[in-house]
Amino acid sequence: MNIKKFIAGNAQEAMKMVKREMGSEAVILKTRTVSQGGLPPGSRKKCIEVTAAVDYDIPSPQTAERISEQIPLQRMEKELREIKDAIFSADAGAFMKPEYYFNRDLKERYSNFKTFGLNNEIIMDLMNEEDCNPGDFGKTNSDLLKESLLKVVNKIRIDGSERNDKGRKIYSFIGPTGVGKTTTLAKLAALNAIQGGRKTALITLDTYRIAATAQLQTYARIMDLPLEVAVNSNELKEAIRKHGDCDRIFIDTAGRSPHKDGDITELNKLLSIDEDIHSFLVLSSTTQYLNMINAEKKIRGTFL
Repeated sequence: MNIKKFIAGNAQEAMKMVKREMGSEAVILKTRTVSQGGLPPGSRKKCIEVTAAVDYDIPSPQTAERISEQIPLQRMEKELREIKDAIFSADAGAFMKPEYYFNRDLKERYSNFKTFGLNNEIIMDLMNEEDCNPGDFGKTNSDLLKESLLKVVNKIRIDGSERNDKGRKIYSFIGPTGVGKTTTLAKLAALNAIQGGRKTALITLDTYRIAATAQLQTYARIMDLPLEVAVNSNELKEAIRKHGDCDRIFIDTAGRSPHKDGDITELNKLLSIDEDIHSFLVLSSTTQYLNMINAEKKIRGTFL
């Protein structure tokens, strides 16, 4: 408990001093009239002395300043939580089960799925699964985010028909810069060459990005696979002809945004040769659902 005395000319001034320094929760312990010191005995004024107390320590001016700075942030956080709950009520209340609506963990999962950009049909399929039930509670937001990501990743279908498919296959990988085209290509090449025992070759068309060719050369050297560099359609045809005895040929391309029609058209012309090339669009797993759909439509409209 913190106890402090205040002296003022009257009771009203004293109470203002108490409230200003100790807050509205202060308790008045004692009030008495005292003589103001520092003056001759005959001219001393009568003052009010108030003894007040609070059950916590009064912060220093520096601490009080920090607290005053935090108050707007705390208020903003509270308002954001209220907005989030309001959005949840408006968006999910019409179709979500009541037991979901009143469960904090399930609400957080729903918010995560919504943030990922999933549509309501997919979200409800995920929410209705056995391990996402109203009995779950008490997990941290970080745990719930990880679980939400895993649930989405585990829903991604992987085509296994390629494992026993015989004959030569040529694959190209297209997509924006930095989404992992080269790394994905290298991993698939390793699976085919090392684990699958298929004769494999690599071709790169990425002569724009700094050190892009060197990166794929490193992968090729580690896996002991041939690598060709092509800058136009003729060189691409020659590189494929050179490795005509290979079971798998993987073609890496320069980063091209699906939303830039000119870049995609140019890449399509480069790959439009007299060979059966299967093109795959590579996107980051963090791309929102609608952006993925739009990118796929752009590529399909150009390459098909």
